[in-house]
This record gives sequence, C-alpha cells and structure tokens, in this order.
Amino acid sequence: MALLGQWRDDFTPNCNSRVCSWHFPDGKAAGPSRFAWNEGKTFPGHLSHPPEKKKKVVPLPTSGEDEGTNELELHNADMATAETPSTSENPSTTNSVEVLEIEVDMLRRENEKLKNELEKQKQTFFFSQISSNSDKVRYFTGLPDAATVLFLETLLSKFELKYHSDWTVQFMPLVDQLLLTLMKLRLNCGHLDLATRFNCSTATVTNIFLTIVSALYDILYVGMLENNIPSTAKNQTSLPECFRPFPNCRIVLDCTEVAVSKPERLDTQSHLYSQYKGRTTHKTLIVHTRRSEEKQTYLQC
Repeated sequence: MALLGQWRDDFTPNCNSRVCSWHFPDGKAAGPSRFAWNEGKTFPGHLSHPPEKKKKVVPLPTSGEDEGTNELELHNADMATAETPSTSENPSTTNSVEVLEIEVDMLRRENEKLKNELEKQKQTFFFSQISSNSDKVRYFTGLPDAATVLFLETLLSKFELKYHSDWTVQFMPLVDQLLLTLMKLRLNCGHLDLATRFNCSTATVTNIFLTIVSALYDILYVGMLENNIPSTAKNQTSLPECFRPFPNCRIVLDCTEVAVSKPERLDTQSHLYSQYKGRTTHKTLIVHTRRSEEKQTYLQC
C-alpha cells in the first residue's frame, strides 16, 4: 500500500493512461461512476438504469357507435389490402375482361336476332307457308309455282325500289311484299284484309302495292317488252296455222278489268267507273303472242 501511495503521488496521466473498467458499470459512454469512496453507499441497481419502454397510446372511442365505425374502417382496409391484385395477376385479369366483352357482344347480337324473329312471328301470313304447295301458290298469286314468284323477287331485288309514300318498308321481307301485291291483283283483297294478314297498317299496304306494281311495270314492260316486241320476220318463223291469213300480225291485244275500292277523289272515280260493270274497276291491257291462248291467260289472272 505504501508503494501504491508513492506511485500515485507523482503520477501524471498521459495519452497512454487507462482507467480500470471496474469504474464503468454502465459502459464507457456513460462515464465512470464507481469509486472506492462511494463503494457500498449506493442502492443496489441504482447505477444501472435500463431504458424505459414507450407505451403505445391508443385513443379510446367516445361512444359505442364510434367504436363500431373504427372497427368497420379497419375491416374494410384489410379487405381492400387482401383484394388488391398483385402485378403478376394483371395479364390474366386483362384476358378475362376481353373474354367477357366478347361474350357480351355475342349475346347482344343474339338478342337482336331473336327480336327480329319475334317481329316476323307477329305476321300471320307469309310466303313460306304456301311455297311448298303449288295449288296454294296458284290460288293466292295466279302464278304457276313458287319458283316463278322467287324469280320475280330476284328481279326486284336487283333494283332500288322507290317507295310510293317516300318511306321504306323494312320489317317485311321483299318476297312477302310481292305476295301481298299478287294477292291484291289475283283476289282483289281489301286493304284491311291484307293489313290484318300481314300485321301492318292499311297505309303500309297502299305503299307496298303501288311500289311493287310500278317496279314490275318498269322491269317487265319498259325493260323487256316496250322496245323488244318480236319483228315480223321473227314471227314468220313460228307462225301458227290459224294465223296464216294474217302474216303481218305481231301481237294480240286484249283488255280486262278488276273491281277496286271506290277512291276518294272525284276525278279518279270518273276515270275508274265502268258503265258496263256499274262500279269502279281497274282496266288492264293484255298483250298475247300469237301462240298463247286467251283461255289460259284468263285462268291464270
């Protein structure tokens, strides 16, 4: 001990001096706190102070309703986080959307098709009902078979129809419009009768009839017959025996008339009134070739 005191008296600290770690119970950063003069004078554990843990402050709800609202918001936030797709799922999601759009478009087209078919079913009379029976075709149209009616329909479809009333009939197929016109010519059905059969208005019947008759006139007469009557030389190649005394005869003309409804305009009534029949009729000029028979013509009209 005497030596320790002697050494301590003339001790001068320098940069190489060191302090015993015994003096640093809390570590070097806290500094020395244990010395010989205070040994045994401190409370146990006083020298070491563990760091205090901060308590998490949770705000309390002011009422039961606020508490339920907070829980609902937390639940929705959790659900949104769970339902958020990852970047790896985006391609498959895009493909699914495209597939759904295609299916919706297909269903929309099918719906339009079914609507059109439903509109057609409302029509109580149409050509497909009689096309397989030649007797019915001949009775309703005056033509020998369905092929002849379809031939006329093909001719009409090649031209742009100019409807008499300046509005187009779109809901009724062209072959049924032709059937309506032929029934009017063959059976002289009333406008109300035809309107009931074809599920349309009487104005539509008038529009269709005048349009188809004008189109047939332009196609069959103006386009085919007006400037194409066979010449006398051609007639000589097929002259029947009964026409030998009349070698210059090219065609045979005949007339017929069909009863029609009384028109509203007086000038039209005066033109259509028949003194012979005693009613309003529509007069028609018929052209025969020399080989045709008048009897057959009347039977088919």
